[in-house]
Amino acid sequence: MPQTGGLSVPLAFALGVRWVVRLVEYFLGGVRGRPAAEIVESFRGTFGLEPGGWGSARGEVLEWVLGAGNVLADPFYSLARILVSALLLYLGAALLVPVKVRYEAVVRILCASQVAVVFSWVPGIGFFIAGVYTFILSVIGLREVFQISTARATVIAATPAVVLAGVVLWVALFSAILVLGLVSVLI
Repeated sequence: MPQTGGLSVPLAFALGVRWVVRLVEYFLGGVRGRPAAEIVESFRGTFGLEPGGWGSARGEVLEWVLGAGNVLADPFYSLARILVSALLLYLGAALLVPVKVRYEAVVRILCASQVAVVFSWVPGIGFFIAGVYTFILSVIGLREVFQISTARATVIAATPAVVLAGVVLWVALFSAILVLGLVSVLI
């Protein structure tokens, strides 16, 4: 895999794959569960979002978010996710790889690994399969491009998940301290 050559083609590939997968999931709607229309109706009934008034506006926003809005917003979400993950991988690689690491090379590796997203169509466990296979492809890409061991590539590939877990734990801890502090003030 070349380390240089620009990001437009790899990003277009990754975003195209992810968008097509999301589009097919939207049209197949009921393969893995209820179609978006049924979900919207259950939310409307639960929260009393009847036609007319402010409830109608909330219902329309909810319908858009659960429906086509998800498909239309996916390329932007995917682009941000790829670039932020690549930044975290780049930082991990800069610390653990003995050769000079280029951000472009890391983005290209992540873009190529997005092909595994097609496994998310498998009902039930598809997202798990897609995640594991994407991780494996990232490890192989890091290993081959930077000529490092599989163990080192695995540690680098796990960097975004470790950082995300740390942020989630920090937010949970901060929230718990905040809630306990408020409860003690109220009692």
